[in-house]
Amino acid sequence: MWFACGGCLLLALVLVLVLALVGRAWLSSDDEDYQRDSSTTEQEAPTEEPSEEASEETPTEDPVSPAPDGAHEMTELRSPTGNITCLLDEETVSCSLVDRDFGDAGLEDCEEDGPFSLQVADSEASTACGSSFLSDSAQTLEYDESAVYGDMACTSRFDGMTCWNTMTGKGFMANKVTYETF
Repeated sequence: MWFACGGCLLLALVLVLVLALVGRAWLSSDDEDYQRDSSTTEQEAPTEEPSEEASEETPTEDPVSPAPDGAHEMTELRSPTGNITCLLDEETVSCSLVDRDFGDAGLEDCEEDGPFSLQVADSEASTACGSSFLSDSAQTLEYDESAVYGDMACTSRFDGMTCWNTMTGKGFMANKVTYETF
């Protein structure tokens, strides 16, 4: 009898484990979706010792967090909802949100009558209250698509827009209810 109960318990545990793995696979996004790797920062990036020949030339640095393959070259973009507009130039990316409610998240907000703006260059990302990066001519960057221009990149997702400096890995993510800098 104890042997049968132990077998039933083992079968139940295996069934729970299989259901958990299937549920996790079903709820997670496809492996092909791009996820920015924020595990490597500029300080952690491997450095190469320049050779005597290379010291005469300016070496080209490899991006810490490169834009995904297939990223569109764009200087102005908007989210599919039209709530987020971003401007990319060679060394800066700046975004503005028209509608937002950061009250539940307890985050700093700009004045209610203007857009909320964030930007990043080569240092830490920061808010840019008082600045507007809205554009009527910006093209829509569809969900799961990315844009790149110079050292800057953005990826549009259903849960918000993520933009970063590809050389430093510094950037931000923003949506209607929250934002974060990294």
